[in-house]
Amino acid sequence: MKKRILFIGNTPPPYYGVSFANQVLLESQMMDEFDVILLDTTDRRDLDNMGRFDFSNTYLGVKQIIQIIYYMLVKKPDLVYTNLSQNKWAYLRDGLFILTAKIFRPKVQIVSHLNGGYLHNFLKHMSKSYNMFASLTFKAMSNVIVVGNNLKYIFEGRVKKINVVPNGVNDLKEVPFSFKMKHSDNEVHITFLSNFYQQKGILDYCSVAEYFLNQNSDLCFHFAGHIVDAEPETANYLNDFFEKYKTDKRVIHHGTVSGIAKEKLLLQTDIFLLPSYYDYEGHPLSLLEALSAGCVLLSCDQGAIKEILDEGKTGYILPQKNSVSFIKIIEKLIDDIQLLEKMQKNARQAYLDRFTSKTFSENVISVFNANLNHI
Repeated sequence: MKKRILFIGNTPPPYYGVSFANQVLLESQMMDEFDVILLDTTDRRDLDNMGRFDFSNTYLGVKQIIQIIYYMLVKKPDLVYTNLSQNKWAYLRDGLFILTAKIFRPKVQIVSHLNGGYLHNFLKHMSKSYNMFASLTFKAMSNVIVVGNNLKYIFEGRVKKINVVPNGVNDLKEVPFSFKMKHSDNEVHITFLSNFYQQKGILDYCSVAEYFLNQNSDLCFHFAGHIVDAEPETANYLNDFFEKYKTDKRVIHHGTVSGIAKEKLLLQTDIFLLPSYYDYEGHPLSLLEALSAGCVLLSCDQGAIKEILDEGKTGYILPQKNSVSFIKIIEKLIDDIQLLEKMQKNARQAYLDRFTSKTFSENVISVFNANLNHI
């Protein structure tokens, strides 16, 4: 008889790291191996509403707690899997999910998954009573999953078992992989693909692009993502930037991309930039998607990013908020196309070896089985 799992988490849309990772698991062999009940906690409004304390989020949270009580008493799952948020109201909700499950089914195994690296700093700024609440949730967890070795410290001494499971992404589906799309037009293509938060490094990317544009370079700069209304100054800067270069064919603003459009963009991309200093950064899926398309990665030491790149082989870790360092590496790569092409091949192989959706789901399933064997 299959073991039963209550899977609590968001699914896309909206599209962001946690919802993508959940979608990968829900489309994996996990669905065949276990009897999975999905409690979808998604707020279908846009990303600006995530973690807010408002009537809609409160209503959804209360409704979902009632559903968990029902599942614990009637469906009697053997294991509960839940994501962990990294802000006040969202973690309060997640913690109540965990405690409710444990109260109404004390023997249930609870596996929590943290996809970011900010939880420790977030809790440092919270009250003593809030930290006591968080400690109760940690004690209720059987196991916690983090996305990088350098993030284990968040739970050491707090949770019984800690597993490191790097994220994984699906391989290209719509467009067959080929290196032939790289600089096939004798131009080098550079891409930023993420929501346009300042901390994701979008303004640094603009600075890099502007430098080369002013040098009359043939480099093409792609901007793919969503302008975030919650950052009006950043939004205004970007709107002015795109207006300034609207007739320049070397600047391409794609907006949000998905499916075949995203695959074609990444296959065309030679160098992928994510100059992130994002507080909540974990193990960005955009970098894994770029590796799958054979892109050289340029990023920063934030969250578990350093564990994605092989320095000098698949990309480079560069200082944060330092566009000059990115400019110098780009100049190095475009001056040595053989090195660029070698690193692109290394990037594709790194994806196949370490970051496929199959590897990710198998590792998570192994964690589930290790906990279920203790029942």
